Amino acid sequence: MIGELERLEGTFSPLDVELARALTRLSGEPADAVALAIALVSRALREGHVCLPLTEVAGRPLCDDQGEPTGLVCPEQAPLRERLARSPLVGTNSAAGRPLVLDDHGRLYLARYFDHERTVAAHLQRLASTPCAKLRPPDALIDQLFPPTAGAPDQQRAAALAAQERRLSILVGGPGTGKTSTCAKLLALLAASALEAGQAPPKVLLLAPTGVRAAIPSTALTIHRALKATPRGNTRFRHGPREPLNCDLVLLDEASMVDLALMRHLLDALPAHARLILLGDPDQLSAVEAGGVLSDLCSVAELPESPLAGSLSRLTRSYRYAHDSGIAQLARCVHAQDADGALRVLRAGYGDVTLIEKRVDASDFPLWSDARRAYAGLARDDRALRLAALDQFRVLSAHRRGPSGVIALNRALAEAVHGGRARNEHYAGRPLLITQNDYASKLFNGDVGVVHPTRRAGPLAAYFRDVSAQVRELSLARLPAHESVYAMTVHKSQGSEFDEVAIVLPDQPSPLTTRELLFTAITRAKRAARLYASESVVRAAIAQRVARHSGLVDVLVR
Repeated sequence: MIGELERLEGTFSPLDVELARALTRLSGEPADAVALAIALVSRALREGHVCLPLTEVAGRPLCDDQGEPTGLVCPEQAPLRERLARSPLVGTNSAAGRPLVLDDHGRLYLARYFDHERTVAAHLQRLASTPCAKLRPPDALIDQLFPPTAGAPDQQRAAALAAQERRLSILVGGPGTGKTSTCAKLLALLAASALEAGQAPPKVLLLAPTGVRAAIPSTALTIHRALKATPRGNTRFRHGPREPLNCDLVLLDEASMVDLALMRHLLDALPAHARLILLGDPDQLSAVEAGGVLSDLCSVAELPESPLAGSLSRLTRSYRYAHDSGIAQLARCVHAQDADGALRVLRAGYGDVTLIEKRVDASDFPLWSDARRAYAGLARDDRALRLAALDQFRVLSAHRRGPSGVIALNRALAEAVHGGRARNEHYAGRPLLITQNDYASKLFNGDVGVVHPTRRAGPLAAYFRDVSAQVRELSLARLPAHESVYAMTVHKSQGSEFDEVAIVLPDQPSPLTTRELLFTAITRAKRAARLYASESVVRAAIAQRVARHSGLVDVLVR
């Protein structure tokens, strides 16, 4: 066992150690296995897990945050579980005012995440079990929106009709499978059904995670903006159980990126009568924060006896690129974790996928010339061409830091595209990414714009497209936190699509470079994807899957 908290320093982050120190000091607990367990569950949360299964750590050597061995060994499961059960800091299956919870499955939680999980499960069980009015849209409208076809069943039609009869609907599918168009038609059917019954059309709220531009053809809000976050931060919202949202239906796009805590706040604010439609792809990247809610819900909904059975519809046919294109075949191989197949596709000479093996720090790295060609519009003295260039090409990276990270790439790409002008703070043609929500300027994390003169030889300003595709001007002095966006992380790109993408992976395998990240990056491209990486790094990425520990599946099916 660990005798002193100081022995945890260097193995865990200062945050993990300080949490262990504070809780054991307040409770009078000795700094032993309980302190170690607190540090472990804190680190698990930082890594995206909702809880810490003791089976994952019991009896095993401990590594630091970089994966290096520390010489420390976690106690075996039986004595560790017994020690936790005796601790005044730990509740069993109920928080009961204690900061930690140990459930029957041997999963250790911080109490607030245990509460989030149980509350989310209760909301979803209520939604799935509560019947809704059986309204039927006119058959002529159904046939107009989904024309009958011979051959395979129309997945989009089936999904839309199934969602008519449920309070909870989960619509998932890969890139380009028509999730957005299906939902747009579903909303039309719901409105027509209400009018047919002499009722008002439902009030619809279209939401997306912060940093994702929703593709639904209407005004969409971030979840934080809809819930009206207070100045105290992301955990305090005006809307909640006491003041629900003013809507009859919430459509949540890119639901895979919504973490457990934010899902709980959204469900707390959902009116008792309202429907919820979750839209996304569980095979893409999960939320940055703890939880993989959409993936868990899909697992539950596929169980025939679960309370969510019948809530799930899957779209499998992609319209973004041809079934036999290089992009489609590469994406399928990555999804199936078939590294040999993926490399065969990359070597086969398809015009739309290419593997380029060369170090990023080489002066003749091919990306620099590719970027000059693809970003040529940014160098033109034309606002429309500059804005269009941001939809045509984007460089994607797994990391922010390091030689292949976004910070270094943006610096080098700015020089490659604009030369010496890029050494100024602002210059005509600089692409901008907003990194912080700013309600005064109506700019939000993930919005993209470009710097351009207000008139010929005039002062510079920033230009952005709003949700209706209209271009608006903003003084550079009024810009919220921002950075250049020749390159962006794959996480930031989720929910977007570009004609071409260049995917730059690190020189060595990384915990961030996973199957899900590579799949997400490849499928941002409509016409071409260039992968700058070694074969060994590609193999390592495809072999590494994201696994988020949680108990949501068990809670929903018990």
